[in-house]
Amino acid sequence: MNGFKSITTRGRKRAAFLAGICMLTGSLLAQAAPPDPEVGRKACKADVLRFCRMHAFSGRPAVRACLIEHQAELAPDCREYLVRATEFEARFHKSCGTEIERYCAAARGNPEQMRACLRRHRDRLGESCSVFLTEINK
Repeated sequence: MNGFKSITTRGRKRAAFLAGICMLTGSLLAQAAPPDPEVGRKACKADVLRFCRMHAFSGRPAVRACLIEHQAELAPDCREYLVRATEFEARFHKSCGTEIERYCAAARGNPEQMRACLRRHRDRLGESCSVFLTEINK
């Protein structure tokens, strides 16, 4: 019976965590602006040092993957930032994925270069990408 209780308790905790993430994600969908990387650095600095120190010099994708792996253990501010950044990135790729592949693949991983590339090709962007970029620049 003890094993059953611990599984149930773990399941409840996981369900509560996922429900919180869903609520947070839903409220963040209304926010069009990209999350500020400086806010993320401050919010996640201790968690990166605690869980992902070995990935610190491997680049942002490796650190992000590590943070996602430890998501349940992160400080609330870091977890919130991670959810927001992941949601924004998904919306960005859904809206502008074709344009990124076609014109700006070399700029991946560098937000400044990506923005500059998309600006250079603004006359060639599809409607969904143009609308998305207009919304985030309001």
